[in-house]
Amino acid sequence: MIGAEIKLNNLPQLFAKLKAPTKEDVLKKTLRDVALNLVRWVKKERLSGRVTEPSGDTPGEGLNVQTGNLRASITKSRVEVKGSLFSGKEYEVRIGTNIEYAPKHELGLNGFPQRRFLQPALEDIENQRFALDELTRRINIGLNLEKLGL
Repeated sequence: MIGAEIKLNNLPQLFAKLKAPTKEDVLKKTLRDVALNLVRWVKKERLSGRVTEPSGDTPGEGLNVQTGNLRASITKSRVEVKGSLFSGKEYEVRIGTNIEYAPKHELGLNGFPQRRFLQPALEDIENQRFALDELTRRINIGLNLEKLGL
């Protein structure tokens, strides 16, 4: 599968005020929502419309859509938690596709020009801002719920 990964490693100083179950809930929900946002972005900004530059690196460009199969195949995985309390936890979600011709476009293989559609989603400043805003929002929700004893 070709795809992109979003990982948040241990962030103890950021979550110091949150209890352990709340921390995990915050991270899982944040990664889920950020991944959904990235899937939407890839489908809209990179896999709709036509490419106007051969490089495919200008934001807003898309591949020349023929069947829509690649666009329809872009999905996110479930959030996975790896590691332990002692070794540190890693939270991971994957965004990608299992369409066999996807790497040819993303990486520029077998004579195809490189027309990235996944990596630009991670590089987009608005998507990065969304991720930070979503993490901040979820932390504040967690703190407020803990104050209320929920």
